[in-house]
Amino acid sequence: VNQAEALKNSDQFEATSRQLKQLQNAWREINGTLPKKQAAELWTKFRAANNHFFERLKKHIETQRPAEVRPGATPGSPEESLLRKRELAKRAEALIALPPNQGVTQAKNLQAEWKQSGAVRGPESDQLWQRFMLACDKVFEMSALDYYLRKRQAEGAPPLPPAERAQTATVALRKFIESDRQELAVLQDNLGKLNSSASNDQFRQLLQGKIRTFERKIQTKTELIALFQLPTSG
Repeated sequence: VNQAEALKNSDQFEATSRQLKQLQNAWREINGTLPKKQAAELWTKFRAANNHFFERLKKHIETQRPAEVRPGATPGSPEESLLRKRELAKRAEALIALPPNQGVTQAKNLQAEWKQSGAVRGPESDQLWQRFMLACDKVFEMSALDYYLRKRQAEGAPPLPPAERAQTATVALRKFIESDRQELAVLQDNLGKLNSSASNDQFRQLLQGKIRTFERKIQTKTELIALFQLPTSG
């Protein structure tokens, strides 16, 4: 409870979110060992500290929402669209700090906003698209990973300690990466066998798109592994 209250006003949103999630796991481990009345009183304080931080996090993410009109950029112009896409990419990258279910909902909302943000051409357009999709993919992968870890845990078993959960998540992600690499190798092999006939152009583009998707999947999981291996304080 004291640790949660010490963190509730932190501005280090991503790191603090991760620490609070670990405290939530630790709480579930010890909750059954406390007298009922004492547990209820402490839970009220603990939940209030968590709610306070995550409400601040939501407001922080909302402040990243682009203004309707930007100085120096005409609404609906390519310049305005580029500014919006930069903001959307930035907001998407902040979602990894949210609990998985909230992150998924907001990522889907951002994807809808992206579709309405206008067309942009040039090298930065592709870079922003990759950055935005990678950030959204992290949220979706984290949600899938959370479901996988909960599903494989024996019913009624206590939650894993934070360090053990991080290790289990890392092992699972490496297993998923190996599966992705196998799929990627098959796609690359099929693309290599495809002759250069114009009649194969549509299928070639399909394979190339799938290859890029699996390359991004591998990058996403690799970056999540690095996130789980970051040291925590508190």
